[in-house]
Amino acid sequence: MSTTVDWIVAVRFGQSGLVVDILRRDISIPLVDCSFWSDFTEEDERFFIGSLQSFTFKTIHHLSLKQNYAKYIRAIGILMQMIMGFPYEVSAIKEKDVTVLSDLTSEQITQSRKQDIPLYVHHLFKYIAQNVKKVEMNLEEMNCDTDYASDGCWGYSKLKHLFFENGQVN
Repeated sequence: MSTTVDWIVAVRFGQSGLVVDILRRDISIPLVDCSFWSDFTEEDERFFIGSLQSFTFKTIHHLSLKQNYAKYIRAIGILMQMIMGFPYEVSAIKEKDVTVLSDLTSEQITQSRKQDIPLYVHHLFKYIAQNVKKVEMNLEEMNCDTDYASDGCWGYSKLKHLFFENGQVN
């Protein structure tokens, strides 16, 4: 995957579409600085080479609509880590994350769309929900919140009421 660290270059390439911001993490993802090798050095390109590490999306910018979907992308990222059974390793889960996930899951259950959720996000979450084939929840993580914050890990206790009822998966 070819990327750039230059916002202006990203906007030029994605002018009528989307630009994705990837969260910088302290994990090793094979990356080559291609700016010296490129015919277009002003693009400040980076080239990612296959890795077992996943990216954490920080946000998606919808350029033609001038929208930034950061709060939705963060909440979806939290959910994806949760259903893979991993602790969340970005920051503590906030009440606004809970609200966003509650709204998104409610839309899927009722098969309706709230007007305050952008259409792109509505479709993105719908496709994610349709394509998830396996859910592995770590029950220990579901009962934690900031218990392991000093290790850079947060649990999902704030989300538990969205997915459990009377101690059982809902």
